[in-house]
Amino acid sequence: MEAILMKYNPSFLSDDEIIKTFAVRHTQLSLLLETIRENDSLSNQHALIVGPRGSGKTTLVQRVAAEIRNDEHLATNWYPLAFAEESYSVSNPGEFWLEALFHLARQTGLERWQLTHRQLATEKDDNQLRERALSQLLDFADEHKQRILLIVENLDTLFGVQMSDEDAWVLRHTLMNEQRIMLLGTAKARFDEVSGYGKALFGQFRELTLEPLDTWECQSLWKQVSGQEISFNHVRPIQILTGGNPRLIHIIARFNAKSSFHDLLHNLTHLVDEHTEYFKSQLDRLAVQERKVYVALAGIWDPASARAVAEAARLDVNKASSLLQRLVKRGAVQTTGDKRHKLYFLSERMYNIYYLMRCRGGASERVRAVVQFMINFYDSEQLSDLIVSLLKEYSRNGQLRNRDLYEALIGLLKYALIDKSVRSKLTQRTQCELAATTAEHSETQDVPDYIHRLNSRLSSIEITGRLLELREKIDRWEWLCKKKETLTEIENTYQSRVGKSEASFWDLVEFAALLRILAKDEKRILATLSSAQLVSVNSYDLQLVLAFISRQLGQFRFAANLLNNLSQHPLADCVLHTVLGELYHYNLEQFENALQEYSKAIELQSDYFEAWHNLGKLHLYKLHDNAEAQSAFKNALAINPKSFESWTELGNAYLHSQNQQVNMLTAYMKAKELRPQNPVSWALVGFGQLRNDKFEDAEQSFVQSLNLNPEYPLSYIGFVVLNAIRSDWDSAIVSLEKLLTLVDWNNSSQSIYTNQIFAVLAVFFAVHGQAGVLINTLVASKAHNHLEPLIVGLRLHLAQHVNVAKEILEVGQDFANLIREIQKQGGALDFEHVRRDILNTLE
Repeated sequence: MEAILMKYNPSFLSDDEIIKTFAVRHTQLSLLLETIRENDSLSNQHALIVGPRGSGKTTLVQRVAAEIRNDEHLATNWYPLAFAEESYSVSNPGEFWLEALFHLARQTGLERWQLTHRQLATEKDDNQLRERALSQLLDFADEHKQRILLIVENLDTLFGVQMSDEDAWVLRHTLMNEQRIMLLGTAKARFDEVSGYGKALFGQFRELTLEPLDTWECQSLWKQVSGQEISFNHVRPIQILTGGNPRLIHIIARFNAKSSFHDLLHNLTHLVDEHTEYFKSQLDRLAVQERKVYVALAGIWDPASARAVAEAARLDVNKASSLLQRLVKRGAVQTTGDKRHKLYFLSERMYNIYYLMRCRGGASERVRAVVQFMINFYDSEQLSDLIVSLLKEYSRNGQLRNRDLYEALIGLLKYALIDKSVRSKLTQRTQCELAATTAEHSETQDVPDYIHRLNSRLSSIEITGRLLELREKIDRWEWLCKKKETLTEIENTYQSRVGKSEASFWDLVEFAALLRILAKDEKRILATLSSAQLVSVNSYDLQLVLAFISRQLGQFRFAANLLNNLSQHPLADCVLHTVLGELYHYNLEQFENALQEYSKAIELQSDYFEAWHNLGKLHLYKLHDNAEAQSAFKNALAINPKSFESWTELGNAYLHSQNQQVNMLTAYMKAKELRPQNPVSWALVGFGQLRNDKFEDAEQSFVQSLNLNPEYPLSYIGFVVLNAIRSDWDSAIVSLEKLLTLVDWNNSSQSIYTNQIFAVLAVFFAVHGQAGVLINTLVASKAHNHLEPLIVGLRLHLAQHVNVAKEILEVGQDFANLIREIQKQGGALDFEHVRRDILNTLE
């Protein structure tokens, strides 16, 4: 490995140093040693380690050699003979065995083997050289009664480039039939000579692929290189940044150990400068078009679609997609999202840093790169100092005057909620500043909701960090399950932990979450949560947290019982009663109990926003008391006048009331002012303007909503209704066709919502004599099967013959009867019902 990268070459270290510094890849080491020990028959199983540059291949094979020399049994039977990392002088089998003799002479230091090598180096006949050199190696093996473990790196270059296919077949014969030689090789990737059926080396190797380091391995390597402990939450961004590449982690760990916080930008630039040769060499290896796509993705930074990468690289999207897939196969690029919304990002985020700092420059890119380093590599005292400083500067300058400062601050605050030591010091020094800032930006979702749901007495930042850690684990477990990977090992690890009497509270709740993901027996989940309850029985704080977690795991009654018990505790407060109210309200549908709990919370703290807001939603959607709903939302807004949600719900409450058109539009306009970049805001304003007969204004609002999100369904619903009011049925159908393409019918919750919307719109079309054209539109769409009962109802309304299942026919008949009843009442559907039913589905 290059000195510029690792600052040492494993080949130059003593066995003791190799063993001492070997921090990861222990599983792979065990597998290789197992293979060597099992090679005691007439032929050997050879081994090949496959992994990209920097993945630790050289370190691993040197560790194998050190283990052989230090294990009495292995040392008696095996002699490890290592080639250099590159063997450029080898171009045929004779030179291959001559190279082995060279390293034998170097390792033994004996004049005999040095002389033998010099004599054979003058041999001109390749066949004679092969026979004589191999014979000398075998003589060495016989004299010492040992087998030779031949360690050869970069076999993909040796066999794929430097030697011919015929040479490979010659070496195959020796490897298959000579029990005194085992080949342990490395390669940057699988190559045809090994993986291709009918090729010389096919089936000769036990292949071992070096995957990126997991989080725990990154922790071990960091500690070994820097001498510093690092938390799970702190090392996770490093793992992401480096793609779990040991070489890059080594670079960062060494950089961190010698860095000065006050010289951050200088040191970051220095790091990039120091390792430019390495970063540039990785880019130079790529083909021209691949490199173009790669750097385009590096410049985007965030996960991006193939179309976005194509635009940045100025390529056709199909071409860019093909190149991205090639980069994914190489391991240079990874993907996220589903098949329909696949996003790409660089595997090793250090290349993003390199590209932004070295190749792009510019203030915003540099701020972005620096913030990434700040949140990953600096200790809590320094980071706390920085956040306090930025908070003060932000309070003086404000968001609009310094957007880069705002982004840096929010990035650091997010991290402060994750890192335990930072949270602790930050809470001590600047709890007021943090609370003020997180409250100011809560409506933009910059800070997780947990910070607002747990009060300061509960050490909210500390608990938020643990909950975020749990959420990260859950996200990873769910991702693994989606990839159909087994979680048995993780499950067994937790099972062994929770089986002990000293099992921690967090071990138990994490195990319960894992069981939920694995779809295990509900009784096991409840038993685990009950164990957590026993462990935390003397802690009001943890009992409350357990209720939060139990609710998230779907154990609603268990959570409600927990909170009911805690409600008698002297520390019971408005937070507890609000959460209990939410359980009754949203999960258990015990609305009277929910009303009592929200009221109790307000009695304890009359200015508690969450209780007032939830009370308003309870009155509006479940108890159908518009006046009480309006009163509750007004109280919530008196506490937090910047609540987008409360202004929106107040508008919905006015929608359900008589003669409140102006107030409804005013409330929606307030919500829009708070989130002018939110398509929902503009769509609701559009519906408010429709209610006030401001059709031109409504059209402009729906247009603005679609400018912000060209595929926002509610805006197309607005256009369907607006054009229907204008009797412009052709335009209404066009909007409806677009709406049909935006629905994810495989999403059960979304399909329920859209079925309700389409039912309302279908009635509206039918009573205006447009049932026929609507049927044609629905039948021609991909949603035909999902909307079959509605189509049947429209056909029955037109007295058309239908031949469908009895259940569908009955539903369709009910729908046709609804249309008939509305026609009897006046021949037209009151537009108020359309708006009301649409907005009812938004809850």
